[in-house]
Amino acid sequence: MKEVDQVIIRTKLTPPVSQKRKLVRRHRLSPLLSTSDIPRLIIVTAPAGYGKTSLMYQWFSACRERDTRVGWLSADSQDNNAPRFLRHLIACLKNNEEKFGDGAMRYLDAARHPDIKHPAGQLINELAEDDRDAFLFIDDYHLIENREVDGFLDYLLKLAPPNLHLIISSRLVPDLSLPELRLSGELLELDARNLQFDKSETFSFLDLINSRKLSSSEVELLHERSEGWVAGLQLAAAALANNDGKEELGVAFNGTLRDIADYLAKAVLQNQNDDVRDFLLRTSLLERFNADLCTFVTGNADSQNIIEWLEQSHLFVVPLDENRTWYRYHHLFQDFLQATLKRGLPSEIVALYRRAASWFMEHGLGAEAVDYALLTGDIQQAAAMAERHAASQILAGYLPETARWLLQLPDVLKQKNPMLLSQVTLCLWHIFQQEEASQLLSHFEHHLDSFGGALEDHRLKELRNEVRLHRGGIAVCASHAPENVLDFLDQVDFSLLSGFMKAVYYNIRGIALGENNRFSEALECFRKAARIHRTTGSPLGVACSYYLEALMHLECGNLNNIQDMLHQIKKETVFNSQAANYINPSMLESIEGILHYERGDSGKARELLEANLELTKEVGHLKMVSLARTTYARILNRQGDLPGAHKELEQLAEILRRNEPGSYRAIILADYERIKLALLNNNPAQAQYIADKYDLALDGPPPELANHWDRLSCLKALAWCRAQLVRNAPEKAHDLLRRISLFAREVGRTWRYLEARLLEAVALDMLGRDFEAADILKPILQIASTDKMVNVIRDEGSRVADLIRKLQEQNELIGIDPAFLARILADTSPGPQAVPDGEDSLEAALRPSDFSEKERIILEQVALGKSNAMIAKRLDLTAHAIKWHLGNIFNKLQVRNRAAAVSAAKAIRLI
Repeated sequence: MKEVDQVIIRTKLTPPVSQKRKLVRRHRLSPLLSTSDIPRLIIVTAPAGYGKTSLMYQWFSACRERDTRVGWLSADSQDNNAPRFLRHLIACLKNNEEKFGDGAMRYLDAARHPDIKHPAGQLINELAEDDRDAFLFIDDYHLIENREVDGFLDYLLKLAPPNLHLIISSRLVPDLSLPELRLSGELLELDARNLQFDKSETFSFLDLINSRKLSSSEVELLHERSEGWVAGLQLAAAALANNDGKEELGVAFNGTLRDIADYLAKAVLQNQNDDVRDFLLRTSLLERFNADLCTFVTGNADSQNIIEWLEQSHLFVVPLDENRTWYRYHHLFQDFLQATLKRGLPSEIVALYRRAASWFMEHGLGAEAVDYALLTGDIQQAAAMAERHAASQILAGYLPETARWLLQLPDVLKQKNPMLLSQVTLCLWHIFQQEEASQLLSHFEHHLDSFGGALEDHRLKELRNEVRLHRGGIAVCASHAPENVLDFLDQVDFSLLSGFMKAVYYNIRGIALGENNRFSEALECFRKAARIHRTTGSPLGVACSYYLEALMHLECGNLNNIQDMLHQIKKETVFNSQAANYINPSMLESIEGILHYERGDSGKARELLEANLELTKEVGHLKMVSLARTTYARILNRQGDLPGAHKELEQLAEILRRNEPGSYRAIILADYERIKLALLNNNPAQAQYIADKYDLALDGPPPELANHWDRLSCLKALAWCRAQLVRNAPEKAHDLLRRISLFAREVGRTWRYLEARLLEAVALDMLGRDFEAADILKPILQIASTDKMVNVIRDEGSRVADLIRKLQEQNELIGIDPAFLARILADTSPGPQAVPDGEDSLEAALRPSDFSEKERIILEQVALGKSNAMIAKRLDLTAHAIKWHLGNIFNKLQVRNRAAAVSAAKAIRLI
């Protein structure tokens, strides 16, 4: 089987018109995209056969010859799946620029319920940075009936930079928000009257396609009767090709367009020899075809020559790529051929569909294979193909996409094959739809009970065994009690699992063991899982195993091990496949970003995390979401964006609540960081507001602490101790911090151990017990320096930094790497102090780096009193472009006019 073409069908990204085909130049319409005043949106609306695609192709070719970004997308009915449509739209605008749309594409590949504003915003920003005009052509938009897709284009048109132009062809007026564009003069609408050939175009067209020279009177009659309808002219010319003019031309143009099309198509079909006629009928069932597929379906080894002859004879085959490998029939002609096939050869249709399904399956195009299998009415075959396709998709790592595809299959199909229910359950709990996964698993079990005679006993036993494994997976991803997860796994018969599921078993077990502080056993499980996943060729499995191992090392403070692991990943051949393009970054780049931050490189960390934050919640477990977003919040706080840090942690808390209702085990990870952030910025009131949901009074008595490491009680105690230090009551916190650090050290949670000991040292220093503080701090710094753990120390702020400086002056830190200490002391402020809302908080929320060089120059020109027209001339842009850029600047600065923008820009030292 060829590698799965999961994401992009390349034939959709090139115009379905051969470059070798001669086209009639539309002298009235072709120049519309050559002017300097091109509207934002052009809509070409007409029935089938009016030359919409040919006109669009002429425009497309002209744009491609200029210095522009240009993309083509041929829409089809499957594009009613919004993520699929958006992926193809992004791909068509790449123009061989490897990184263009990368973040948006990875988000769409992974997102469970994509927010259209997220990829639209990324595209808008990338297009705005490119001064070239960008032209996006979308053909056959009438096949789109999804309001989500319409909404995406509305959003894109509303906010897009002035250099983006959208050109749409459709048989129906698109359901877009057009009135505003009409009023602003940003919309050009062409209809059938505009597309009709005039007499000179009819003469040119018939001269191009007709081998038999027609007289002027014949051409004039055809033009009059067709009223410039291009498909009618082509059909009539083809019908006349072999009748020596004996056919009364007037007969060909009576009745409706559909009657005319059927009449003429029949004449065209009757003029072909038996081989060609048989080929046309049997391949008419294919939505797209190439020579190999046609040979397989029809048994005609001469398929390539027939296709080339059809194209040369202008017999309604439309090339779908520039290499002329894939084709489709003109829709009117295909409709007629299918109707003729169903009347004449109804008994062969099922066999033709079955052969098509087999060919697509063997070529790795499983979604199309299942569509054709369903058309045969053979549910068992369709189910088997769906299972096979889903298995390859899961191995490749496309879990969200596979889950969507499986859920859209008819219920009868899934019920005929319980393995499909197992596969979709696996996808759902991996992407954190725990409630849906649990409901489907119950449904799965119910149907297993009814399969007593339909499945062999050993297969039924294997499936029941998988149910138990899924229960463990659902429990571990929902952060339920880890001991319960181990109980679920103890009920699984390992010997009955497939290779892939054995690796899944080890990953689930490793997570549960880690939650039980059995780290060495957990690491061994993840390594076993990786070894098995390599044998299955699964990028997803190998990436998951590496990621889980990295999390364990992070919890234990082993950053050097993570560094070694990231080096090892580069040697993994399984990540060389296309399937690893989003799985690898979303998991492993987030770990790399966290590593960079812990070692003090906030810039690189921010770059990596921003590219992957949306993906982490889609392809990992909740610990991945928590670590990526808490680290990102720490970055924002350190770089002065306190409101942004709070917002990030609030979003994390909401994500965790949705995925883990009724449990604090993961939620407190987010809320503890929110409390910590508020206290570090001297805002105890905000900290108390968050603590209230845990019945934790930060100014009350100490919370009850378990007699061992327990995440909930220990984090509540840490939050309470931090509040005492902010209130200058270190004597209340000292003993509790010592107990927490002992619990963390006993179970090997080095990260939390360092945190508790650092706070304990601060408390002793505040109590005037310098020597005891030094005795604590020196070994802590030694541990941290070994793995270069910079930010776990300096995130504690000036109190720890002041203590380090004092101990340096007292020569108490001899033996600690001076370079490591210098890195800590170079930047010890965790962020701004809490400030009131208003102008004084602007600098905390924004930085000059938030603005592009172009935006800075525009602000400087505004400060000098220059008009939009004058600035546009200076920057070689249009005045409309300057207006658009100013709108973005106003939004960033949260101002409404030019004077306020200049004042705000000066406040943050941007100008």
